[in-house]
Amino acid sequence: MDKRNAICKISNDFTKAILSVGNENFMLTKDEAGDEYTQKTIGWIKDKMVTFVIAVKNDFIFICHKDYDQNLDIESSASEDFKIMIDRNIEPGILSVLDVAQDDIDESGFGTKMVIINTKQERLFYDAINPQAKVRNLTSRNASEAGTPRALPPLDLSNMDFATAGDTLVNPTEIQDNDRCIIGNYEYTPSGSHSVMWPYMTMSGIQDAVWVYCAFYNPPVLVRLITPHATGTYRVAQTYMTEGFDLYYLVENIRDKKFELWYTDLDNPDSFTDFKDQKFEMEKLFEYDMEDV
Repeated sequence: MDKRNAICKISNDFTKAILSVGNENFMLTKDEAGDEYTQKTIGWIKDKMVTFVIAVKNDFIFICHKDYDQNLDIESSASEDFKIMIDRNIEPGILSVLDVAQDDIDESGFGTKMVIINTKQERLFYDAINPQAKVRNLTSRNASEAGTPRALPPLDLSNMDFATAGDTLVNPTEIQDNDRCIIGNYEYTPSGSHSVMWPYMTMSGIQDAVWVYCAFYNPPVLVRLITPHATGTYRVAQTYMTEGFDLYYLVENIRDKKFELWYTDLDNPDSFTDFKDQKFEMEKLFEYDMEDV
């Protein structure tokens, strides 16, 4: 047991405590008399590496994954059915969770937004999810099983296939329930879309924008170039700048499964001296299907 990576948390009502060391997880629960504690393991995460734990009312939320896993999982000590999956392609030792926070918390102990900041090698991820949506899904599902109509609209599964998440077969209803909980996944890769042509420097930002910096402009500012796509549905894969300050950037349109080449002319009149107030135009030159690559 590697004690250097041990995680210990106490519930908000001080009746439970969790100890996680790698893939070994134990929960201590105080009895009604308050004199003794009962120890148990949480079966549905027993094979997973817990990287972060947050206390939610009298229970816990685990950020966890297997050594080799397709997803980063958000799971609960209260229910085996509470599970939100973030696509991440994990291998041993390459992923670290830096911090987790949530806001707009209701009586369930969950917020409408939970942010997970994590790294995978040199890549930084900012994942935003809605745990309250998962609580509503479970409440609606339990009501349906009890004979009460579901509060959520019926699911259109006609065009959906079964998919594999990790080594577990996931049915279409679970896939769509999981998608309802994902607000957005943002990625920052410092070496993936960086280009320099003095005095300009460009790179992709954490919220999928292209950031442009001009060394001649004082005070220092960053200009953001944002495509019209919905946040979290695309990624700036690469940028390239010519000697004439023509900026080209390759955008991966995740939703439509296309690659798009965009163009911005940075050599506008007075762009060096009036950099912050410039209205740089963005033009999409062409696009092609990912399957054609």
